[in-house]
Amino acid sequence: MTERCFRHARRAIIRGVTFTATTALPYPHLDRATAGLRAELRHQLFKAGDPNRPDWSTLVIEGPEEFADGNGHTWFGYWATVKACQ
Repeated sequence: MTERCFRHARRAIIRGVTFTATTALPYPHLDRATAGLRAELRHQLFKAGDPNRPDWSTLVIEGPEEFADGNGHTWFGYWATVKACQ
């Protein structure tokens, strides 16, 4: 299989796959969390072999979920999912 065919086949495999990212901030801020999560999701798709585009219409961001770490500091967790374009 040529490199070109392999890349094309690899892209076909990840179509429709859901990618997930998480982040935690020391303060609640949906806009900053969203920007970081979108960047991480783009990076995941690129590493998976599809540098094109995620299907941003499937993007779901949830949070914040407040939790404390082992030192008693409060953090706000966010998570996101997006599907690769089909």
